[in-house]
Amino acid sequence: MSPTPTFPSEASLREAEGFRQALLDTGFATADEISGCTDEEISQVAAVATFPLPDDYLAFLKVLGRKAGTFFEGKGMFFPEPLDTYEAAESIAAEPGEDLTIEDRFFFGHHQGYQVFFFEKGRPEVFVYVEGHPGEIQKLGESFFGWLWLVRERSQLLREDTERRRAENEAVRQQMRAEGKL
Repeated sequence: MSPTPTFPSEASLREAEGFRQALLDTGFATADEISGCTDEEISQVAAVATFPLPDDYLAFLKVLGRKAGTFFEGKGMFFPEPLDTYEAAESIAAEPGEDLTIEDRFFFGHHQGYQVFFFEKGRPEVFVYVEGHPGEIQKLGESFFGWLWLVRERSQLLREDTERRRAENEAVRQQMRAEGKL
């Protein structure tokens, strides 16, 4: 059993609630599309770790750990995925030519089994390893919430760009219809 407390601090819970509200405000989720983990589920995740997990990750689990609308859609970030992500990392590490070290790391999420997201023992930063890129561990953020805010901002910009392009394409189609070209 991990020595990780399963109850995040009030400060981290406030940060998680602020992030939850940002997802609601920007349309990534509706209130019924966001669900946190139970204390028992958080304890299960903490038990998989061999070291204390960052407090803000525990707060994320408590507030958003089961689902968060379209945020992280297609990524294995939500409970119960963190219980099995170590196995995805082991599978990558076992492949010829890969140099992923799995000791003293907690793998909390993955993308289609070829990217694994993790914490290192004693460090709050978020890292990723991508299969096929040995020796290229990338630090994604100084903290879990720092990383989440960055992902949300980038995702919001991508959504806005996609909506802008759709509107531009529709305007071109309407113009072409008006000119009898469609």
